[in-house]
Amino acid sequence: MRPRRAIFFDVDGVLLDSLSLHLKICEDLSRQYGLGLSIPTPAQFKELARTGIRVSPMKDFFMAVGFGESDAERADAYYREHFMEEYAPSPFSHVAEVLSTLHKAGFVLGIVTANVRANVEKALGKSWELFDPRLCYTYDHVPSLTKPEALEAGAEQLGVAPEDVIFVGDQVTDRDAAQAAGVRFLGVTYGWGISLEDTGFETVQDRWELGVRLLQMAPPTDEQLKVGLEHGRGMYIYHADQRHRSLNFYFTLAAALSGGLGAIFTSEKIWVIAYPIAPFLASGFAVIVVAVMDFFARLDARNAELVECDKKLLECVEAELGKRSGLSEEFRIIRRGNKFAEKNRCGTYKHLVPVILRVFKIAALIALVTSWAYWTWVQQHSTH
Repeated sequence: MRPRRAIFFDVDGVLLDSLSLHLKICEDLSRQYGLGLSIPTPAQFKELARTGIRVSPMKDFFMAVGFGESDAERADAYYREHFMEEYAPSPFSHVAEVLSTLHKAGFVLGIVTANVRANVEKALGKSWELFDPRLCYTYDHVPSLTKPEALEAGAEQLGVAPEDVIFVGDQVTDRDAAQAAGVRFLGVTYGWGISLEDTGFETVQDRWELGVRLLQMAPPTDEQLKVGLEHGRGMYIYHADQRHRSLNFYFTLAAALSGGLGAIFTSEKIWVIAYPIAPFLASGFAVIVVAVMDFFARLDARNAELVECDKKLLECVEAELGKRSGLSEEFRIIRRGNKFAEKNRCGTYKHLVPVILRVFKIAALIALVTSWAYWTWVQQHSTH
């Protein structure tokens, strides 16, 4: 099997965070033209796009939100001339790093979009230089080509079979274009039209996962594996460090809240001064502690999943690279990490965190019940 070395990207909703700005220009032009349209929110528009309605090129976008054809043509002309200057969309976070990683790994990068070249080039900035100029199919560059035809032309230009090409998009129509061209498709759920509910094709939820998944989809060369290993190590160390720092913060804040709760229950002055509302204050404080601990538990579970995901990806890359080039034991950070955990009996650490947070929650609930019991006791004795 030949390595897949070509990746084509749709732009809006994949590389550029531009949906809210496109809806904003629709709202502004609707007001300017006196149309009185109710422009959908980003969430509503995503549901609209998932129905299969055409939302590109831009004339179709205007018509999808309610513009008549003549107004859509007028709005499209205004869009081409003023959108970048007045609205200026920017890339999603981490897009530059992902594109750089893929470029260093030896992939040829291309663009297939219904946007115009001037908008794309200006918005991507230096990242534009990572794309092969022969493979940038924008609406104004080759307006006669459909997306499937552009993907086929790109594969022919590179001299590779269509099945050795990957297309990244954010709408079901992008998936359809990939199928028509015979190329592989990867959908992103953070864009304009694809959600986690869509099945039948592979999807990713964020840009870091996008980079890793693209490296996985292509049969990797040794150089790509090494770049992927470096990329994965960075993610693993970053997420593990973030979890460690987060836990330190969680436990510090939990201790402070518990200390404050204890101070309320043990300070007679507070109960005397705030006698009529003391139990309500204590109850409110206890509820806050419970809510915060529950939030921390869910957040730590998410962080733990990220670290575990990074670990599994690194294990795969290290195993494959080890088979090919004999990756030495001292560089296998996952294996060394596991041995360190076993040696120091830290294997139950991931189970200890939710237990500790649960103890704080239980303590707060006990304090809540105790506060009301104490208040009742005070009331009974104050009447005698």
